[in-house]
Amino acid sequence: MKQALRSLHLTACMLMLAVLTACASMAQPDTFNKKAAAAYVTVQTVAESANTAYKAGKLSKDDAANVVATTRATVQAIDVANVIYQSNAKAGEDKLAAALAVLAALQAYLATQGVN
Repeated sequence: MKQALRSLHLTACMLMLAVLTACASMAQPDTFNKKAAAAYVTVQTVAESANTAYKAGKLSKDDAANVVATTRATVQAIDVANVIYQSNAKAGEDKLAAALAVLAALQAYLATQGVN
Protein backbone atom coordinates (compact mmCIF):
# COMPACT_ATOMS: atom_id res chain seq x y z
CA MET A 1 0.00 0.00 0.00
CA LYS A 2 2.73 2.43 1.00
CA GLN A 3 4.71 1.63 -2.17
CA ALA A 4 1.59 2.14 -4.30
CA LEU A 5 0.99 5.56 -2.74
CA ARG A 6 4.62 6.51 -3.25
CA SER A 7 4.40 5.44 -6.90
CA LEU A 8 1.17 7.40 -7.35
CA HIS A 9 2.77 10.47 -5.74
CA LEU A 10 5.81 10.19 -8.00
CA THR A 11 3.61 9.86 -11.08
CA ALA A 12 1.57 12.91 -10.07
CA CYS A 13 4.72 14.97 -9.47
CA MET A 14 6.21 13.96 -12.79
CA LEU A 15 2.97 14.85 -14.56
CA MET A 16 2.95 18.24 -12.84
CA LEU A 17 6.56 18.81 -13.87
CA ALA A 18 5.73 17.92 -17.48
CA VAL A 19 2.78 20.33 -17.50
CA LEU A 20 4.83 23.14 -15.96
CA THR A 21 7.65 22.55 -18.43
CA ALA A 22 5.22 22.63 -21.34
CA CYS A 23 3.63 25.82 -20.07
CA ALA A 24 7.01 27.43 -19.59
CA SER A 25 8.03 26.66 -23.15
CA MET A 26 4.82 28.04 -24.68
CA ALA A 27 4.96 31.60 -23.41
CA GLN A 28 8.35 33.14 -22.77
CA PRO A 29 8.22 36.10 -20.37
CA ASP A 30 8.98 39.41 -22.04
CA THR A 31 9.70 41.73 -19.10
CA PHE A 32 12.21 41.58 -16.29
CA ASN A 33 9.49 41.12 -13.66
CA LYS A 34 7.87 38.27 -15.60
CA LYS A 35 11.27 36.61 -16.10
CA ALA A 36 12.03 36.90 -12.38
CA ALA A 37 8.61 35.48 -11.47
CA ALA A 38 9.13 32.57 -13.87
CA ALA A 39 12.56 31.97 -12.35
CA TYR A 40 11.06 31.68 -8.86
CA VAL A 41 8.53 29.12 -10.16
CA THR A 42 11.32 27.19 -11.87
CA VAL A 43 13.33 27.14 -8.63
CA GLN A 44 10.38 25.59 -6.82
CA THR A 45 9.85 23.02 -9.58
CA VAL A 46 13.52 22.02 -9.63
CA ALA A 47 13.66 21.66 -5.83
CA GLU A 48 10.47 19.58 -5.79
CA SER A 49 11.77 17.42 -8.63
CA ALA A 50 15.00 16.74 -6.74
CA ASN A 51 13.08 15.74 -3.62
CA THR A 52 10.75 13.51 -5.62
CA ALA A 53 13.70 11.93 -7.43
CA TYR A 54 15.39 11.25 -4.09
CA LYS A 55 12.26 9.57 -2.74
CA ALA A 56 12.07 7.48 -5.92
CA GLY A 57 15.72 6.41 -5.57
CA LYS A 58 16.94 8.33 -8.62
CA LEU A 59 19.15 10.70 -6.59
CA SER A 60 21.21 10.08 -3.50
CA LYS A 61 20.41 12.03 -0.36
CA ASP A 62 23.57 14.13 -0.76
CA ASP A 63 22.88 14.78 -4.44
CA ALA A 64 19.31 15.89 -3.77
CA ALA A 65 20.50 18.10 -0.91
CA ASN A 66 23.07 19.69 -3.22
CA VAL A 67 20.43 20.45 -5.86
CA VAL A 68 18.14 21.99 -3.23
CA ALA A 69 21.02 24.04 -1.77
CA THR A 70 21.84 25.32 -5.25
CA THR A 71 18.21 26.32 -5.78
CA ARG A 72 18.34 28.27 -2.50
CA ALA A 73 21.44 30.10 -3.69
CA THR A 74 19.66 30.77 -6.98
CA VAL A 75 16.74 32.35 -5.11
CA GLN A 76 19.24 34.69 -3.47
CA ALA A 77 20.70 35.53 -6.88
CA ILE A 78 17.22 36.33 -8.23
CA ASP A 79 16.56 38.52 -5.18
CA VAL A 80 19.83 40.39 -5.79
CA ALA A 81 18.96 40.76 -9.49
CA ASN A 82 15.66 42.39 -8.49
CA VAL A 83 17.47 44.89 -6.27
CA ILE A 84 20.16 45.66 -8.84
CA TYR A 85 17.55 46.10 -11.59
CA GLN A 86 16.05 49.05 -9.72
CA SER A 87 19.23 51.12 -10.20
CA ASN A 88 20.88 49.43 -13.18
CA ALA A 89 18.56 47.57 -15.55
CA LYS A 90 21.35 46.01 -17.63
CA ALA A 91 23.23 44.68 -14.59
CA GLY A 92 19.98 43.34 -13.12
CA GLU A 93 19.16 41.58 -16.40
CA ASP A 94 22.66 40.10 -16.48
CA LYS A 95 22.40 38.82 -12.90
CA LEU A 96 19.00 37.29 -13.66
CA ALA A 97 20.41 35.66 -16.80
CA ALA A 98 23.16 34.08 -14.69
CA ALA A 99 20.56 32.73 -12.25
CA LEU A 100 18.54 31.33 -15.16
CA ALA A 101 21.67 29.64 -16.50
CA VAL A 102 22.15 27.90 -13.14
CA LEU A 103 18.54 26.72 -13.22
CA ALA A 104 18.98 25.42 -16.77
CA ALA A 105 22.09 23.53 -15.66
CA LEU A 106 20.20 21.99 -12.74
CA GLN A 107 17.36 20.93 -15.03
CA ALA A 108 19.84 19.41 -17.49
CA TYR A 109 21.57 17.53 -14.68
CA LEU A 110 18.29 16.18 -13.36
CA ALA A 111 17.40 15.03 -16.87
CA THR A 112 20.67 13.05 -17.04
CA GLN A 113 19.58 11.31 -13.84
CA GLY A 114 16.28 10.26 -15.39
CA VAL A 115 14.22 13.03 -13.79
CA ASN A 116 11.79 14.53 -16.29
